[in-house]
Amino acid sequence: VGEAEGRPGLGVTKVVPTLYRKTALATAILDRLRAYFPDSLATTPLGYDVKVDEAQSHGKTIFEYAPRSRGARMLAAIAAEIHGGPAPRKRKRAPRAG
Repeated sequence: VGEAEGRPGLGVTKVVPTLYRKTALATAILDRLRAYFPDSLATTPLGYDVKVDEAQSHGKTIFEYAPRSRGARMLAAIAAEIHGGPAPRKRKRAPRAG
């Protein structure tokens, strides 16, 4: 990668699958990515969440617009994975009243 860009020290740190959906095709693609990038493939694929689009249309980050959304959880998890920090804890939903 680095040599192609004229920067020999540049390399692939993390490959993040995006717009992931749970389909047979997506699973096959992930399997191929795992084979090609065995040490670089992120364990958290980023799926689609409409809240991310809504946040952008309001000029906000997902963490400002919908901090408890699926999109926010996915992005926080991948950020933790990339930066080597702890993964965010999953919160249990409070039981609904009534």
